[in-house]
Amino acid sequence: SAANLRATMEEQRRLESGRRVAALGYFFSERRDDLANLSLSLELAGFYESRALGMSMRYGLKQSLVPIRTRFRQLIDRKRIGTAAIYRRLVLVDETGEVLVDEGGNGESGGLPRNWKELLAPDDRGGRILVLDEGRTLAVSYAHFFKDVYAGQLIAFLDSSLPRRWVLSVDAVGDDP
Repeated sequence: SAANLRATMEEQRRLESGRRVAALGYFFSERRDDLANLSLSLELAGFYESRALGMSMRYGLKQSLVPIRTRFRQLIDRKRIGTAAIYRRLVLVDETGEVLVDEGGNGESGGLPRNWKELLAPDDRGGRILVLDEGRTLAVSYAHFFKDVYAGQLIAFLDSSLPRRWVLSVDAVGDDP
């Protein structure tokens, strides 16, 4: 009887672990899809098209960053799990590592690399999950291409407690789900 009970409990743990892995995989797949959709947006296309036509930041190109910032803000405001915002910050970095748009960051580095070049990943077309700041910061990074040429990186910083609290349904001591 004890051996059967132990086997049943082991099977339940294995199934629960599989469920949690699948939920976590789905959560991050959705985040990569969010960035893929941003990458295909008209707002980004308009900026890069104007830049390709020779417009400079000083003479109008900077103004085309405003709709990108608005689109970033809308995504931050719209994407939620329960009442918790999924995204804390969205950043668009050009191919040289210069920040073009930083929405939600309030200029804070928060333990992130001071050199954004460290986060550029032109060879990674499918997006990737980043664990930064000794595990305290969770981000999704997605390479942006314009006319099949690497143009920069979209980086979304997540509320790092969400996967644990909502996706995996594991509450930390003292946290409210």
